Amino acid sequence: MGNRPDRDLARRMRQNVVPQLPDARDRFSDATDPPGPVHGGLLLCDLQMPGTSWFLSRPDIRARVRFGSSAPLVVDGPDNRDQVTVSVPVASLEVGQEIAIEALDRDLFNRDDFLDRGEVTYAGRFPLFLSGAGRKLWATCRLMDSETVAGWVESALASASQPLASFEKAAARPIRWARQDLGYPWHEHVAAEDAIDGVAAWQGWGDAPRALAARLEAAREARNARAADAVRSMADSAHAPDEVLPLDADSVGPFTLHCGAAARAVLAGTAAAGDAPRCVLDVGYSGDSPITLGAGIGWRLDAVFARGTTEPLYHVADKPGHVYFVVGGVPHAAGRSPLRDVALIRAVDGERVELVRAPERK
Repeated sequence: MGNRPDRDLARRMRQNVVPQLPDARDRFSDATDPPGPVHGGLLLCDLQMPGTSWFLSRPDIRARVRFGSSAPLVVDGPDNRDQVTVSVPVASLEVGQEIAIEALDRDLFNRDDFLDRGEVTYAGRFPLFLSGAGRKLWATCRLMDSETVAGWVESALASASQPLASFEKAAARPIRWARQDLGYPWHEHVAAEDAIDGVAAWQGWGDAPRALAARLEAAREARNARAADAVRSMADSAHAPDEVLPLDADSVGPFTLHCGAAARAVLAGTAAAGDAPRCVLDVGYSGDSPITLGAGIGWRLDAVFARGTTEPLYHVADKPGHVYFVVGGVPHAAGRSPLRDVALIRAVDGERVELVRAPERK
């Protein structure tokens, strides 16, 4: 439940990371290479970095492409390749302007590693040939003409209309208390992002894809505001944390939050004692198998946060009459457990839902 299929659209727009055409290699072979100034075309560049093994593997090539003094565009090739073909939208390129390509080995967790950089002056004709100063990067760039690109942009915009409308409709559905993130329409969200990427791949992050992204974000914010309102209002009618709830043949409650020394104390004598979490949720339990509460078999317990997201509660230990849980899927901030930010505890069996106000720290 913790891994949402969100590709961080806002960050990619902000950093000018251009979505790639899946068939860029085929289009490279078919490019027409029209001469003269370029206005609205698509550059297709074959990047080769032979012999650039990087920590016993080939590089994950990221290229920063700059036309004259314009802001660089960032394009990513497939992982673990020393030859990739990338697509780069061109707003304008005049004869005599410089094209610069900087090749990096992208890193998921740290800064990208510089590999090589090269530049070439556009003389009014294609293909272009570029070699890096470090003799690692070799690039050949061809051009798809602006008329052809404009046709593909029009087609991509038409294709984006239905997924955006579907997401807006799905985002307006009622809150669904038994579903992940209270029913947030992740499937429609992904389809809408794919449609936006389909436009940006042809023209970069210009007005059209930004307008589509603004529609998606507006519908998303409105839906999330309704979810947050629902969580706040439901807290008034939810069970108190000191209640005992019958769940078919079992029962759960009361619910107690232990943090720091108190968490270590209640976990003493269990397998979790050696690496006790900052906070642990102590749930009274009467039934045959407490482990099923954290395994999604029959009833399970989830955490509901104020913004309307949900995360599973993972079983870490138990004692007679008690089961101990931590939140899954949320990284711990320095010195703080995500259990401190839970608004409601949800008991759910797929359709039925019981809600309990989150206990205060003991």
